Amino acid sequence: MASRRDPGLPGIVPPRIKALSADQKADLPIHREHWRSVGLSTAPADFERAKDAIRRIYRETLDKPEPMFLCFSSPMICVLAIAAIKLLAKRAPKGAPLSKLKLDSQLYSQLDSQLDSQLYSQLYSQLSSQLSSQLDSQLDSQLSSQLDSQLSSQLSSQLSSQLDSQLDSQLKGRDVVEAFQLFRRYWIMSGSTTASWIALHSFAAKIGVKYEAGLWRLFETWATLGESCSWWMVFDGLCIISDRPRKVAFDAERRLHCETGPAIAFSDGWGVHAWHGQRIPAEWIDDRKTLTAKVALTWRNVEQRRAACEILGWAAVLRELKAKTIDRDDDPQIGELVEVSIEGERERFIKVLCGTGREFALPVPPTMTTALQANAWTYGIDDAAKFVKPEVRT
Repeated sequence: MASRRDPGLPGIVPPRIKALSADQKADLPIHREHWRSVGLSTAPADFERAKDAIRRIYRETLDKPEPMFLCFSSPMICVLAIAAIKLLAKRAPKGAPLSKLKLDSQLYSQLDSQLDSQLYSQLYSQLSSQLSSQLDSQLDSQLSSQLDSQLSSQLSSQLSSQLDSQLDSQLKGRDVVEAFQLFRRYWIMSGSTTASWIALHSFAAKIGVKYEAGLWRLFETWATLGESCSWWMVFDGLCIISDRPRKVAFDAERRLHCETGPAIAFSDGWGVHAWHGQRIPAEWIDDRKTLTAKVALTWRNVEQRRAACEILGWAAVLRELKAKTIDRDDDPQIGELVEVSIEGERERFIKVLCGTGREFALPVPPTMTTALQANAWTYGIDDAAKFVKPEVRT
């Protein structure tokens, strides 16, 4: 088979790799689990190793002098630190070191464009479409669904929700909001979420994919960061690094979950509480008396409402509110229409079993008289006779 030239690589690129050998197939799950353990590591960060890697990035990729390093125990403390630095920089005399810091740096974009687009273009130019799909589904997709969607999104969401309630009382509100905007824009997911694509490209190199030498050196440095610390931010003259969490807990289906404390916890006490993959208020776990049947059934977010009712237990919720059964269908996925009194008002709920086998309740209009009618209403169908139950309800 003739070799091809690829514009992204110097010289001749080997023919496309079409299949894995028996040894490579055996190594694939081992490789995946190694990087999953890296992404979910709760070991203390190796800050010195991380600093050495970041110095190389500043020197070789960004063409910048070595930055000042600030290392903190959690992303929350990092946000506070950025806000404090922004506030101090505004007050610093012109020409003072703090006033020279450029916290709106575009350095992240410079790094991201090189790694994200160039690595993938070189990878997929050398793999058959069938093999690339196989590797992507087993390495990038499988890992990122757990590491990125659960760890990254829930941590970011928790930070956002705490800005108004906690940080604003500690620092000027505008400085905190700007700090969080910087956080969201320039925060580089290292040990936690980028473990997925580090796994993909490092395995590709194992099976013979050739990467441009300079780009590969940057990737290897990034992989070193993945193994040594958690999240980090690059600015002109300043780099902020966060420690790893000390605890990451899952349920049997590998969703973030803990019944006795935070599902993600950092050494300074900050973390994220989650119930079967759904982020929930910390007090629902840490101070159970704040979670009542009334709170559970009137909570606005339907998924959090379901979690609240599961934490309390449906029997306890209905017993506490002295629920009256209006109608019960023989099919548990159609459910039971119940009526409860909340602050003197009669409210009706359809209690159903979803396709995953878990119970939850949805509020319905007080005019509902049968479980089928109420269930149909939740799908936007006014005429229960026209309602066809979906095969799987989620």
